[in-house]
Amino acid sequence: MPLRQGVNVVLAPTHLIEPASASWRPIDLRACETLRHELNQLGGANIAIDHQLFPTNALLKDEQARDELIDGLDSLPIDNVWLRTSGFGATATGVGTRHFIEAVRRMHHIGLPLVADGVGVPEARRAEHFLLRHVDPAVRSARLGAHLRIADERVRKAVNNVKSRLVRLRDALADLQAKEGTPTRSRSPAFRGGAKSISAAMGR
Repeated sequence: MPLRQGVNVVLAPTHLIEPASASWRPIDLRACETLRHELNQLGGANIAIDHQLFPTNALLKDEQARDELIDGLDSLPIDNVWLRTSGFGATATGVGTRHFIEAVRRMHHIGLPLVADGVGVPEARRAEHFLLRHVDPAVRSARLGAHLRIADERVRKAVNNVKSRLVRLRDALADLQAKEGTPTRSRSPAFRGGAKSISAAMGR
């Protein structure tokens, strides 16, 4: 199929990894090596392979489990490692995102690019999430603080200034969110396959 479709990258077939299913790891590693062999035999030596990991968020935070998860990846015939982490996605908090980044940072020694998969959200939802979960609570707290009886005039003015700045920020962001269709980012760069868009066949 990859040869007929003219793809340049495929994802090796893998499984969700939990403590109870750790026995799948050596099977997934062998499947990736077998895939490389079969592609080469069929004339697809130019087709790259990426390996996808499906760990749970809890497993990714566990140092021993994380080391076992990536053991052997550096010897596989792959270009990138994709991380689709169960329990970490569009609703992740700022703290959760920081913990995820810290956990993944400790995987960099394998020497392969790490791609966080399934964590992006549509632009509208991202802006709405930021407004509701971060900006609006800050505005409410600032308004409550501004109603407190503060004896020190300088402190009182500082609190009011912070409230005013937060309100202006929230109004500006809400106005930007309301302007649908306005580009907020540049086009994604070409990944592989020369000037053409990347095409991939996903192993399930």
